Amino acid sequence: MRGNGERPLAVVCGSAPPRERFLFRDLLALRSHGWEVRCFGLDGRVWSVGDDEHPPSGTMQGGIAPSLLPRLIRRALRHPAPFRLRLALLRRSGLVRAISDFVRDGGLVLAEFAWLTADVAEEASREAGRPWCCFVHAWDVFTRPRAELSARLRGAASVAACSEAAAEKAGEALGREITVIHHGLNLSEWEFWPDRPDRLRVCAVGRLEPKKGFDRLLSAWPSVLRRVPDARLDIAGEGGERPRLEALALPDGHVRFLGALDEEGVRRLLAESSVLVLPSRRLPDGDRDGIANVLLEAMALGTPVVTTDAGAAGEVVVDGVTGTLLPSEAGDSELAEAIIALLEDARRREGLARAARRVVEDQFDAGQTVARLSLWLEGCLLAENR
Repeated sequence: MRGNGERPLAVVCGSAPPRERFLFRDLLALRSHGWEVRCFGLDGRVWSVGDDEHPPSGTMQGGIAPSLLPRLIRRALRHPAPFRLRLALLRRSGLVRAISDFVRDGGLVLAEFAWLTADVAEEASREAGRPWCCFVHAWDVFTRPRAELSARLRGAASVAACSEAAAEKAGEALGREITVIHHGLNLSEWEFWPDRPDRLRVCAVGRLEPKKGFDRLLSAWPSVLRRVPDARLDIAGEGGERPRLEALALPDGHVRFLGALDEEGVRRLLAESSVLVLPSRRLPDGDRDGIANVLLEAMALGTPVVTTDAGAAGEVVVDGVTGTLLPSEAGDSELAEAIIALLEDARRREGLARAARRVVEDQFDAGQTVARLSLWLEGCLLAENR
């Protein structure tokens, strides 16, 4: 154990620092619970989590670790994952060694997502003789075959999920109960603001990819304008779908594409909007949203939400109580009517906003969710003595 009393926690992510806002927030908050957090990215970078909210990343040194290659080759040969992932593990033997060196003195390895990150975490834990655990989210469980998911997670001391839907899917693969721990918000940074100008402004926030369903929103938008001609639509985010989405937007349709926004930009956009729309869909490969981060942010601020039951939104949005929850197969007319109903009724918006804020306060306060995350990690750390 470290002399300062902090427990070493190596977090294996896709990048360092993590691109996902919810992971970034959680890792920062874990410092106050006695963890020395270091984030190791598959991109070859490392971030030692400190108090700086925008820390620089350093390049990890180490390269190939030849002594680890025989074991990694054996794992690659027997693992049911696609060949490209098995090959990717071999190329990260240096990462495995760096993680194991960090946690060897009483630490724990945490994999974010049941993906190559989990393979790296397990091998690092074996090298160091320390336990590892995995936090699963959405695409990493919904799109993977059961055999692959089981092979990837069965060696973990424990598995947690950020939604009931993801926990159920991972539990089916492993044959055991999965802990549910929500990602929370620091509510002092997301203060409730119901008394906003009565703007006819709609926003959509997220990666510009098919599962977000922003093409559905643009298809429904002309119907909204016929009833509410002064309405405006802002779409924030970047992704491979942007050219197609821009082509779908009518030249005079009052639609702006804002690109990717930082957290403050998202907060400002939500606070200035009357409605947030996230018309998610479930893709043929099973991919779907979990509890989308932006839904919680909007609900915390007091921006009413319109979304679908394609993912795990139904775990937080109760239709007609805390927001509008449409069936995933809802058509353009239903989506348009849901948006219009909120734009035309300020009292309804306020009622939904207040109820939504209470849900966020009760279930998604970061003070509670991170404390639960820390307790779960402590349980994983104790797995070595069981």
